[in-house]
Amino acid sequence: MRPAAARRGHGPASACARCPAAFFAPNETVAADAAVGRISAELVAPYPPGVPVLAPGELITTEALAALREVAAVGGRIAYAEDPTLATFQVVIA
Repeated sequence: MRPAAARRGHGPASACARCPAAFFAPNETVAADAAVGRISAELVAPYPPGVPVLAPGELITTEALAALREVAAVGGRIAYAEDPTLATFQVVIA
């Protein structure tokens, strides 16, 4: 079963119209907890279900981080992330 946060999806507050710009923007690697409140520079999708929780340009929230950690804790695979252990995330340099 997918975590509750992953089932809810993302609201307008986390969506970003500049996803392509975020993908190509200068970025840095930061610790997972320091990434909360920052803009993601990478695609991160837990498998199963394989649906992205984070896409470039989206705000990294505590709920998104918790959902990813929950999937990883039960043996799910974290796809596309630079660091599939979820210790660090790629974020846009402000």
